[in-house]
Amino acid sequence: MQVRTCWTCTCLCRGYGPEHPQTLVALLDLAQWRARSGDVAGALAGYNQVIPDLLRVFGPHHTNSLTARTDLVEYRGLLGDPAGAVRELEQLMAECLHVLGPDHPDTQRVQDGLEHWRQEAEGQGVSRKPRPR
Repeated sequence: MQVRTCWTCTCLCRGYGPEHPQTLVALLDLAQWRARSGDVAGALAGYNQVIPDLLRVFGPHHTNSLTARTDLVEYRGLLGDPAGAVRELEQLMAECLHVLGPDHPDTQRVQDGLEHWRQEAEGQGVSRKPRPR
């Protein structure tokens, strides 16, 4: 699937351009597949590359942008920075509450991640694998 997604990204970049919404979503999918295959560092690099364009095209409070930012924080935590993950998730939580409200699934996902990384930062957490969005 990763090869097909990579090919799709290449075709979309050529056909629509690198900042087209479909191209950006395909690049997010590629980063997600990297994480699922065990390449968390590659996923982090992919998210770091696409998020600035994503924020410019969709805006900071669009669901795609919030989900991508949550995924990015998750991968940073998985790579050994649980305290940094907590700081970033606290900021995301405030944004999600303001924009989406407390009952939105994206807000609840950020809350779950925040609870997990707080436990990790305190040395009480259980290791976790990259999870699908």
